[in-house]
Amino acid sequence: MREATLLAFYRDTLVPSRDERRRAHESALEDVEQWCEFAKQLETLMQRDDPEGAFEALVDLGGEVKARARVPSAETVFVDVGLGFMAEMTLAEATRRAADAKATCETEARACLEALEKAERACAEFESGLRQLMGLG
Repeated sequence: MREATLLAFYRDTLVPSRDERRRAHESALEDVEQWCEFAKQLETLMQRDDPEGAFEALVDLGGEVKARARVPSAETVFVDVGLGFMAEMTLAEATRRAADAKATCETEARACLEALEKAERACAEFESGLRQLMGLG
């Protein structure tokens, strides 16, 4: 009876908690990668022969739909600053924003990794104790 209760706690509480922390860590790493990609795109814009001149680009219309568009100037870009708000920024401002956001996401990813490692240790220790209690190891 006691073993069944402990096994249910492990299955219903510890494992889902560990899995949630794993997903949070993966999400934070994806955010870091997105900010890195954004910074690369900004760098590409700044390295053009005429960084402020017109150019053609694929524009995201939402819902995985993109359209070719003529952009009159790359002097400023719109950056998602969260909560559905977009801010118009110069390329230099956007580059600073990308670096700051990447650093924040890296800090979050490290914290998520620490939480994941703690949850994995807790699961391993619980499994070991449960095996001993059941006489399996």
